[in-house]
Amino acid sequence: MVASRRGVPAPWRDQVRTGLVNLGWQARDADHAIAAVEADLADADGGAGAQEADAAVMLRAALRKLSRA
Repeated sequence: MVASRRGVPAPWRDQVRTGLVNLGWQARDADHAIAAVEADLADADGGAGAQEADAAVMLRAALRKLSRA
């Protein structure tokens, strides 16, 4: 999980999880997709943009991960 320097999870994480579950995905699948998106984000910029990431963009990225699973 990508967290801020204070150890607080990225604010978009709960929003994306709720969105995926509301779209019918299992919670565990949503968590796996979010973890994959967080890993991609960390690889791309060292996690620096995790706090500022847009929830809609992260939701679309998680949906892409789920569609490949």
